[in-house]
Amino acid sequence: MVKKTYTLETKRSREVVKLYELRILADYIIEDLDCEDIKVYVASDLERAYLKPIYCSEKISTIYIRELLSNLDLFQWNSANLIIADSDYSNIDLYAEEISMDRVLQRLAGVIIKDLNDNFESFVYDTYKLGIEHLFILHRRGYWVVLEGERYRVTIPKINDVIASIHTHPKGSCLPSREDLENMIDLLTNGGILFGIASLPCMFSAELIDFLDEDTYEKLIYFLNNYYEFTKSLMMNPDKDISLGDKLILKIRYGIYPL
Repeated sequence: MVKKTYTLETKRSREVVKLYELRILADYIIEDLDCEDIKVYVASDLERAYLKPIYCSEKISTIYIRELLSNLDLFQWNSANLIIADSDYSNIDLYAEEISMDRVLQRLAGVIIKDLNDNFESFVYDTYKLGIEHLFILHRRGYWVVLEGERYRVTIPKINDVIASIHTHPKGSCLPSREDLENMIDLLTNGGILFGIASLPCMFSAELIDFLDEDTYEKLIYFLNNYYEFTKSLMMNPDKDISLGDKLILKIRYGIYPL
């Protein structure tokens, strides 16, 4: 049983979703128009983005972008704020930042954890004191949903369009349970990019570098079927990243929540 505590929209949560959706959009354009690459530039206020496809078989248009936004269910952008860059880049904002699309997800993971700790750290201590677990869901609409569970348990509900899911554990362990591992795989195969467990004195996170492929998925299923091997590998590598191919990093961070 879980009950909603409240929702919270932050500057970071909106920025995460905007960059996440730009990554989806860029991937789709590259594949659909048979492009070699796409350069993306983002205005400093993150209100405008400039798209510059590189060596495409077909030409990109504003009408095409408008249709993509609708078909891909991208919530945070409208076509007027997604500008197709000229070949000489003359219409790009002078102060716009070039975003490397292959590094976006990894960059966003750090921003998500920072936002979590700045806004919900007190819940980690509440779980430590009272045992009541909490769940924090970053929705693709750009806001956090905070849910309260029970003593030593929180059920992760099925919610569509989730970018990140982090929940608290009681004192002593941030290792995922087998059920947590199942929920992690479900999240990462349905568009999510970060799954986490926050406890005292550590935090576990599974962070996508790139969207999941079949090979990485099979490695996760292997760990699910060999759960104790999975937890052993985590315990033997404290404060070290564990890479599952080139798509996913598992981390345990210590010292985030001081006693």
